Amino acid sequence: MTNQCTFALWQAAYAERGIATFPVRANKVPAIRGYQKIGLTGSQQLACKFADADALGFMCGPRSKVTVLDIDSSSDVVLGHAIARHGITPILVRTASGKYHAYYRHNGERRRIRPFRDLPIDIFGGGLVVAPPSKTAHGCYEFIGGSLDELDHLPVMQPFDEPGEPSATNGRGDNDTAGPLRGMRDHDGRNKTLFLTIAPIANQIHATGGSRDSLLTIAGTDDDARGYENC
Repeated sequence: MTNQCTFALWQAAYAERGIATFPVRANKVPAIRGYQKIGLTGSQQLACKFADADALGFMCGPRSKVTVLDIDSSSDVVLGHAIARHGITPILVRTASGKYHAYYRHNGERRRIRPFRDLPIDIFGGGLVVAPPSKTAHGCYEFIGGSLDELDHLPVMQPFDEPGEPSATNGRGDNDTAGPLRGMRDHDGRNKTLFLTIAPIANQIHATGGSRDSLLTIAGTDDDARGYENC
């Protein structure tokens, strides 16, 4: 399916997977009232009225059966820590601001904003999420791992409620957007740093029976790692 986003086109695609979507404006505000209660029939009717809308959203939680891990950082290190904590999933989304969403099968999670002190993440067990391939005022949402075809095969998010894990920020509360491999070359500790960066992800993939391709999909979000073989 084309990545061009019109609400009418993608409403049908999401509806085929049992997810009722609604149109969203460029500022990420729903274009209708009562969007929280929209069902599949109402969603289909909206597709006629808002056929040219450039963005769409859906409700996380019991209605869509999807929980979204909102990773409020563009750092590959933060992404790796978040996935290592909560489990590998086939669907990863890059948001309009260059940050990340990871999709999981809803398992009773509630909406939690900044539940952990050491990671800039939110857990959307409820509430609105803007869906790919929406186009907003700040850019586009896009699948960088998986597609709608994986919605029926989402894993349950692994819970993590214990504080005190090593921080994935730089100590000032800012995100380390540069990544630990930036500027490093072979023979100056790069191999070890690369290993430490993806080890939590690799361990989680192994524990859940994932594949090498799953690891490469997530590791590939790091520009430095992608260029490693050329150093």
